Amino acid sequence: MAAGAVAASRDGWSEAGANRHQSYNAGISACEKGSQWQHALGLLRELWYRQLEPDVISYSAGIGACGRCGQWQHAVLLLSELAEAEVEPNSISYSSVVSACVKGGHWDRALWVLRESMHAKVKLDLVSYISGISACEDGGQWQEALSLLRRMLAASVEPEIHSHSTAMSACEKGGQLQRVLLMLSELRDAELEPDIVYSVGLSACKKGYWWQEALSLIQGMSDASLEPDVISYSAGVDACVRGEHLEQALSLLGDMRYAGMDPSVSSYRVGVTGCEKAGQGQHVLSLLGEV
Repeated sequence: MAAGAVAASRDGWSEAGANRHQSYNAGISACEKGSQWQHALGLLRELWYRQLEPDVISYSAGIGACGRCGQWQHAVLLLSELAEAEVEPNSISYSSVVSACVKGGHWDRALWVLRESMHAKVKLDLVSYISGISACEDGGQWQEALSLLRRMLAASVEPEIHSHSTAMSACEKGGQLQRVLLMLSELRDAELEPDIVYSVGLSACKKGYWWQEALSLIQGMSDASLEPDVISYSAGVDACVRGEHLEQALSLLGDMRYAGMDPSVSSYRVGVTGCEKAGQGQHVLSLLGEV
């Protein structure tokens, strides 16, 4: 056979192999979208069997399929296979593994994977950071959560409100209530104040018995054209009762009714408990009559 014919034949095989490889990748991606993790792993194995080595797209889609189904062990295993196959993981690969570990309840493993990505100097995207901060929240690792927020800024990845609120929640779970209010103040100064952030702040006020701060936050929501809901008011009532400011608690219950809201049973229960402790029997009867 002539040299030109041989070269043309090899080019044809190469092109055919590339087409088959793309087809497999498309199939694995479809499995990912359909949460068919077992089929995704089967296609990856078939790629090896047909001597069509999986690339980073193949692995990332396989990892994503495992992550969607909470199969964190398989996701971690595929990430290690990437290294053994000398295929460079990308931000999608790492992000999917982190998400899988978070969904599987293994926040410590999620943070380990995230650190590995940083050691590998992979440029992480917003999703990767949010997944990592969520892992910190689950594990009560507030220092790590704040560290990731700083890393996001240093990497020119603009944090959005969910990353802030999740970091605040991690601080709250870690008992860092003052930090929660400080972060909330910073967000308000930056004119970023959705209701989810106020909810975390009110929860911190309730735990810290900070009734004045709770009232200020509820007023701040109204000033920002964010309507306080039953949960917000209830947290305020709880904070006032814990801070032994019963009149303020009863006033908030009245504000809820005036706003056309039906206070929750737990709100009334907190109010009744406060009245009993303060010896305000007449208010107890009044509240019981409203339930």
